[in-house]
Amino acid sequence: MTNPSVGAIRAQINMADAHRKVYQMVQERAALHGYTPPPVGVAHLLMYTVPANKILDGAQRLFIDTYSRYLIIDLLKDVLDFCGFNYYGKEVVEGFGAGLDDDQVEYSDSGRGIYPAGLFNLMTEIHARYENDPKALFLRPGKEGYVITENGLADETDMLRPTYMLEHLIVIAELRKRGIPLSGYVHWTLVDNWEWADGYCPKFGLVAVDRSNPSLPRTPRFSYSLWSSVCRGKIVTHAMRKNAWARVVAASRRNVKHPMCRGEDAFTSLDEPRWVNVIGGSRLPSGKIVDLRFNVRDVDTEKDRMIPVTTDLILKGIQMSQEDPNGFNLLDYMADAIVPAHTPAPTAKGASSSVGASVPHGSASPVEIAAAWSSFTAGFTEGFFGNLDREASPRSNSIWLVFPISAAAAVCVAMLRFYCHGGPAELL
Repeated sequence: MTNPSVGAIRAQINMADAHRKVYQMVQERAALHGYTPPPVGVAHLLMYTVPANKILDGAQRLFIDTYSRYLIIDLLKDVLDFCGFNYYGKEVVEGFGAGLDDDQVEYSDSGRGIYPAGLFNLMTEIHARYENDPKALFLRPGKEGYVITENGLADETDMLRPTYMLEHLIVIAELRKRGIPLSGYVHWTLVDNWEWADGYCPKFGLVAVDRSNPSLPRTPRFSYSLWSSVCRGKIVTHAMRKNAWARVVAASRRNVKHPMCRGEDAFTSLDEPRWVNVIGGSRLPSGKIVDLRFNVRDVDTEKDRMIPVTTDLILKGIQMSQEDPNGFNLLDYMADAIVPAHTPAPTAKGASSSVGASVPHGSASPVEIAAAWSSFTAGFTEGFFGNLDREASPRSNSIWLVFPISAAAAVCVAMLRFYCHGGPAELL
């Protein structure tokens, strides 16, 4: 995961390279034939992640977000006419994968937690990263800004979809009111579809499809007419929101169940769904109401500072690996920041530089050193030590506590290299 020459990072670099070639081809073709080039962008999946256990799963959540939130956009931001995002909901992180919290989170049939505020929180953090970035082409005058390229709910019973749909439109309106340039929104989707590994089990359509009938008859759901009314009137009314929420609460009070196409392990895709209770509007043992609506009280005003830091370190590694044909290792970079390599690494035949020569010895800031290790330690320190100082935020506490841990780890790597009298050791 830390080597830009292989694995997940290499895959993202390859996708970025392919996009750049297509973007250039579109521009050249338009210039050749004398027409305005169409806008070219991406549709990038966003997840609002929360750890199942802040102490045990916080680090994994940071690790996942480091590789999935900003990285591909940072690699492409200068060749995007619009920046598209797919958002479905909240993901509970347990270990290095998804978890389920059926008792406290209302899930769609496909196992996505319904949380409109997650879209608001993510878009405000994303815009804060790019709004003053001169390389962010999509935010320049004449470009398209952001587009929500997918947003929808798997809901065969159509009890939850009306509220989900309206509340996310309210989020879009609030984001635009706050100056975030959202130029488009696409609801997923018109008719029930084949949903990748989940097959036909989850029903995303505003229109139901009966696949037991060879003629595949279509039947519009209630949300189809509601969506039509919103589009025709260009407004979400208070009455619409009230009636949609009343459907959820009524179903919850009657102990109505809806299908779930994901196994209890949160991973297995089911051909035949299991059935779970609708819990929207119910009161949890903590006294909190399970509310699927968007409310400004749900807005996270404290930005996640660690994800940008860890992402920037990965980007620095990619840049340095591209400058050096012999490759780059994250632990080597951290060690070189403290103790330069005792013996330069052997260069490939004909190469003019080595990793030891290309890494700026002793130039890394404490933030850069801490960032590499924070992916694995910040979650623990945030959860365990975050309450040491009630006057400071948990994230602020965790960031500063990570510094000595991270620095100590990097020093150990540096000393190991020093005593081995070798070049940069491939420790990862």
